[in-house]
This record gives sequence, C-alpha cells and structure tokens, in this order.
Amino acid sequence: FALILSILLALDETDHVDKGTTKLCEILTSSTNQNAELRLRLLMNLYNVFPQAVEFRFRVFKYVIDYAHATNMFDQILPYLEYLDAWLADWEIHLKVEDKRLLFKDLAVYVRASGRQLDAFSYLKRYHQLFQGEAEAVLTDDTVVACTVQLLKDAVEVPTVIQFDDLLGFDTVKALSKSKKSSESGLVKLCEIFFSGSLSDMRQFESKNQALFKEHGLNTEDVIAKIKLLSLATMALHKNEMSLAEVATGLEESEEEVERWVIRAISEGIIDGRIDQLNAKVLVKSVFQRQFESTEWAFLDTKLSAWIGNLENVIKFIGEQKQAQAPPQPVTVN
Repeated sequence: FALILSILLALDETDHVDKGTTKLCEILTSSTNQNAELRLRLLMNLYNVFPQAVEFRFRVFKYVIDYAHATNMFDQILPYLEYLDAWLADWEIHLKVEDKRLLFKDLAVYVRASGRQLDAFSYLKRYHQLFQGEAEAVLTDDTVVACTVQLLKDAVEVPTVIQFDDLLGFDTVKALSKSKKSSESGLVKLCEIFFSGSLSDMRQFESKNQALFKEHGLNTEDVIAKIKLLSLATMALHKNEMSLAEVATGLEESEEEVERWVIRAISEGIIDGRIDQLNAKVLVKSVFQRQFESTEWAFLDTKLSAWIGNLENVIKFIGEQKQAQAPPQPVTVN
C-alpha cells in the first residue's frame, strides 16, 4: 500500500491524481464485510498522505466517514471531528456549497446513529444555515423538507435546546411553515410557542394536535416540562424576586411541587438565583432571555443609561473627594 501511495503522489497531472485517488477509495470501500477495520485504516492513511489544503483531502475524508458509518465503526472517527472547522477552513477554496450541505447532512445522520442527538442537531443547524437566501424551489425539495422536520423535532426533544429564535429565522423553517401538511407546518407552530408562547398556549395546541405528537413520536410530558421552564424564565424576566405562590400559579403547580421546577430551572441555567425558603421566595440574579426584540432592546437601553449615569456620578464624586483632600496651594508674595 505504501508503494501505491508513492506512485499516486508521484503523478504530475492533477487529473491523474484525481482519478487515482477516486479509484483507490472505491476499491477500499467496495466491501463492508471483509477486513473492514483494515480498509478504514488504509483510507485514513490515504487521507494523511495529502497536505491539509489539497482538494483531494476533503474527498478522502468523505469516503472515510461514509465507510466508518457503513461498517459501524464511526466511534473511531468521533474524536477527529473536533478538528473539522479547522479542516474546513483549509478546504474552503475547493468546496462548493453542495459539498458542505452533504457533509453536514450526512454527519448529522452518522452521529445520530451513534446516539448523539444533540451533536446531530448541531450539524443539522449548520446544514440549514447554508440555505439562507435560496429560492423556494430549493427550500421545498423533499430532502431539505425532511431535514427541516428533523431539525425541529430535535429542537423539541432535546432538553438543553431552549433557544428557538435562530431556528425560526432559517429560510428552510419559514418555507416549512407554509406547508399544506399540518404535520410539517404544525412543528413550526410548536416551536413558535416555545419561542414566545405560554403554558396555556401549549396545552391548547397539544389538545388540538394530538395526531402531530403521535406522528412525530413527541412526548407530551417532555414538551410540557420544557414550556414550563421557559414560562418560568418569562415570569422571572426583569424581576429580582418572585414568591413561590406566584410561580406555582404560573406553572399550574401546587406550592409543594413548585420548588422542584425552580431547582431544575436553576440547575439547567435558565435562572441564576436561589430559593429563599424562609420567605418562600425565588431570588433572581439573571434569567435566560427567550426573545430579544424591541421591548428587550428598550429595557437594555434603560439599564445601560442607568449604569452610565451611576458611573459618571462615581467618577464625579471621586474627583470632588480628591480635590477636597488636596493640600492648599502655597501663596506667593511678590
């Protein structure tokens, strides 16, 4: 194999290197049953033969990850994915947008098969970012629609996904919202409730769209739990404290049960604060911002103006104190 690689690198014509590399990859990936581990190792050797910025490196990398998935050895590739962004920067001039889309779409499938739903969601987001500004015909392609549905399902199912404004801003998601199929457009409406809706909104939506939940295998309890946590974030916004009774009413929980929801919100980073059990209050330092629009910008402007004013007063006070404590200037007599 080392001799074959030497011959391949000795070729002068780019076209010959291209054909030779493709042929070698096809031979190595022709069987998933015989010596699969050896074949994968040889593919990785071939990948390492080329300098980082050479266009063939991306193509071999794609063969590597495809074959690793096909032979159930993708776990061996996972540690290398942390270098993907640096490699993509090296390959940038050689890649078309279609290459990047296919890469991120396939990576999402492969890491999902390895039980990494959050990573799959992250790769799908990068896939959808590459469709901004595309024509409607592209956005409504069957493959793109299927990937959009999967993206939104992941957003609903993964507990740590609580930011929805970026998803709703994708052109692919906007196109899906216009779908005549309620099983598709309904997912967008569900995410819109997570973005800005209430617990009551979610309960009404769930009661009217049970078929949607069933078709996509969505767990109602998990959905309600997520909207409760996000509703708690909305309740705590711009507040320094809340009574547990107020929280219990907002979450439709008893006062005995509401503490566990506050504790969960704190542990998951939705609220930075603590429970004052003596006074039955939630003391709030900061809170996750579900949306950031004109109202939030106005509030931030008010806060910044207040901070600037306080800082100016402090600077003025320090200056006055320095002037008061300064020794008197000597008087000169002519």
